[in-house]
Amino acid sequence: MTLCSFEGASGSHYDYALLNHKVRSAFPMGGGNYVFARPLGAGLEVICAGETQNIWNVFVSTALWETAKRKYGATVFYIHMNPDQEARALESADLVRKYLPPMNVNLQEEVPA
Repeated sequence: MTLCSFEGASGSHYDYALLNHKVRSAFPMGGGNYVFARPLGAGLEVICAGETQNIWNVFVSTALWETAKRKYGATVFYIHMNPDQEARALESADLVRKYLPPMNVNLQEEVPA
């Protein structure tokens, strides 16, 4: 299992596992955080960061992953399992503040204030 540590704006580190999205049995059904990314130099560019009650649903029931791949060139999908919704939301917000992922920024701009 390949792990990647993402640092949030707060300085907290979150360990994510690389998900083999080509193997259905690799998808956990529980809640967690996810990061879509693509290689950039020696590191990764975070394309989208979020949280969900079911990792599997993000992949099969939304267009998020397809959009990340097609529009932003995402090639990797990382997950951090966590059943605590409040902790997931804080983690996701921390990562979004640090990386300003283009999908998150574009989604915020589309939502009327």
